[in-house]
Amino acid sequence: MQHDPFKSQYRRIGATIQPPGIFTRVFAIVAAGGLAVLTFMFSLVIFSIVLAVGLIGGLYLWWKTREVRKQMRAAAEAAAGGDGFPPGFDRQRGHSARTRSENVVIEGDFIREVPEDESGNSKR
Repeated sequence: MQHDPFKSQYRRIGATIQPPGIFTRVFAIVAAGGLAVLTFMFSLVIFSIVLAVGLIGGLYLWWKTREVRKQMRAAAEAAAGGDGFPPGFDRQRGHSARTRSENVVIEGDFIREVPEDESGNSKR
């Protein structure tokens, strides 16, 4: 029978390992909890820094584009003719469509109101 030196070495190493005791387990749990708390604290700090940088960047962009927004608003008002209606909008037709109550479309349903005469009978 041939003697394998590696096999006996592994057997020797495995024999010296003992299962962890109660204090080792408690220490491992406390260390894991402390590491979790420390990780959470650092993540809060990093999140705060990212939020602050994003807020400052957004405010900077808003401040730098205020002139462009004013110009765009003025151009839109000039194109509308100053009356608030978009170009090409028929004001008379739009006004009459808003004020008349003969035909009403609500969510795809067509409703026609039939006017009544003085006696209370509906005209058809």
